Amino acid sequence: MGASEHWKSGPLSVDLLIDGVHDRRSGATFAWTEVRRTATRRPVRGLASDISVTPLVAAREVLLAMKLVAGRFVDLRDVAVLSSGPLDEEELARALANCPEGHVRANAVRLASSLDDQNFRDSLKGVYRMDDRAFNRYLVSTRALCRRLGDRFGWDRSAAEKDAL
Repeated sequence: MGASEHWKSGPLSVDLLIDGVHDRRSGATFAWTEVRRTATRRPVRGLASDISVTPLVAAREVLLAMKLVAGRFVDLRDVAVLSSGPLDEEELARALANCPEGHVRANAVRLASSLDDQNFRDSLKGVYRMDDRAFNRYLVSTRALCRRLGDRFGWDRSAAEKDAL
């Protein structure tokens, strides 16, 4: 379980999911059959060519779950961007169902507190090339996601903060 390939060419990289994803730190596993259930074909076009492909891309809710579980700085930055727009909370809950709740909770708390950190803000704005107006929209949607996660899973903020330490 969890075989994948990572392809990189210049500034672009892509992870190809072969039979599932396994997060070594949390022990969470995302089986390919579950990821595929909500995946959709999306056009992807090369930067320097006219070549276009339409691979299966995991649903945003599945990507959010994977990124929340992984919890690295770059993952939390991606969660901030993925949090924007309509979200199927039932699908997100389904994707998080087999993930260690304490791990997800701690990462959600870290994300919420990172939103006030200047290094996180600068990194998010720089990597995604966003101006202050766009950043503020993501800030609002990310804070709302963190609140919804806490409400959905009944997390006590003080307990969650202790988990994050």
